[in-house]
Amino acid sequence: MTASDLTKSFVSSQGSRFWGKKRVFALKNANIEIKPGEKIGLIGRSGSGKSTLIRCLAKLIEPDSGKMHFKGVDVTSLPARQFRGYRKYLQVIFQNNYSALNPGMKIREMLNETARLGGYSQGLDELAKEQMHKVSLSESLLERYPRELSGGECRRIGVAMVDLIGPELLLADEPVTALDYINKYEMLSLFKRLNKEKGTALLFATHDLEAMTDFVERVIVLYGGTIVEEIPIESLWGARHPHTVELVRYHGFLKNKFTDDALASYNNESKDRIVDITNSGCVYAGQCQRYRILGKPSACTEEQPQLKRIDIDHSVACYFADKVVE
Repeated sequence: MTASDLTKSFVSSQGSRFWGKKRVFALKNANIEIKPGEKIGLIGRSGSGKSTLIRCLAKLIEPDSGKMHFKGVDVTSLPARQFRGYRKYLQVIFQNNYSALNPGMKIREMLNETARLGGYSQGLDELAKEQMHKVSLSESLLERYPRELSGGECRRIGVAMVDLIGPELLLADEPVTALDYINKYEMLSLFKRLNKEKGTALLFATHDLEAMTDFVERVIVLYGGTIVEEIPIESLWGARHPHTVELVRYHGFLKNKFTDDALASYNNESKDRIVDITNSGCVYAGQCQRYRILGKPSACTEEQPQLKRIDIDHSVACYFADKVVE
């Protein structure tokens, strides 16, 4: 799948009483390519646009502008009825997968129906039992309704259903969030097996950098609805965008160059911490310690920097990308 210049905005309910509601961009000019069988991590703070990007790619919401191509077809403005034929090739798993399950059907019924969509016609009950074993769930759960399952069990059922279809692309939105270590490890193992056995490409959105370090091949970093860095997972220690550096440092993988006196001064001073920038300025300038330490360069508030390739498969959207690594 490829997407170019995807933009999505929403009307905020927290507008001024004088000026009314305002439009907020959840995604701005995002470009992404997911190759067959590729495993990509999607990281960023809450509200960075990860879920919006996944929902746009899955055509669960329509972007304001931009283009999307899937299986060689421009699906951007394809009506829901026509896109339905592509659904078996593109599947989604959410953090709260309960909402994706039919509350009026038992788990057995949902697995049987999914198997039919996947091309199976015989031995559906036995196949359903086999799927339960694959995702480490008891066969007794087949006779239950989604409301009788835990959140983790609903996610596993979602994986079992995806496995029956064998999609070409799986979009996973925080699938391991709030899971304990054992459940997280088993979920990741299921994704790895799906990728290895079915050749399914994965876009894996997560806050948990540790969960993806031995799973994905490259990482896309979002901030303020903008892709600010694309980097191979093995080069994550060499992150160049200050937001990526912050995320990685938070998880203990990288030390920022600006540590000693300069960083201490920055952390202790709250004045001008948030910078009022125009819509065309860098989305991260208001939070960027590099911007502050370098004397607030005007370039950062004049125009959003474009992704620029600095190494093989490594691109960063920062005017001062060379000021990070030690």
